[in-house]
Amino acid sequence: MKELEELTREIREKLPRLKELSEGQTIKSLIDDPSNDICKDSFYTVGYHEDYSCNIYTKSSVEIGGYVYSVVNDFEIVGKDPMLNDVLDYISKCDNMYRGTNFDACCLNWNLEFPYLKDQSHELIKFLHGLIKK
Repeated sequence: MKELEELTREIREKLPRLKELSEGQTIKSLIDDPSNDICKDSFYTVGYHEDYSCNIYTKSSVEIGGYVYSVVNDFEIVGKDPMLNDVLDYISKCDNMYRGTNFDACCLNWNLEFPYLKDQSHELIKFLHGLIKK
């Protein structure tokens, strides 16, 4: 869904904390490392998982399977998926850009059973995407 991708990218750009190395962060491999079964363009989530362990080693490196990798040279930080609090923070950082919109009604349509933007209805995502195009 193109609208979700554009909206997510815009929110990540406005909220740098979504691109900090922390638990739950998604990273993408820029290298091949056959000794550790890492393929270029593969994705990892920082934290413990059944298939692999990817833990923060320092502020700029991760440990995967006993090997330490640089997040700057070996991996790219993709960014966390925006949640409701991130969407609200994003809107607050956009000054009065949304004054006069029906954003309050939009918030009432947020399904609170699903905290992530990616899990919301297409109608809600389309509405929010329309806001960034103004």
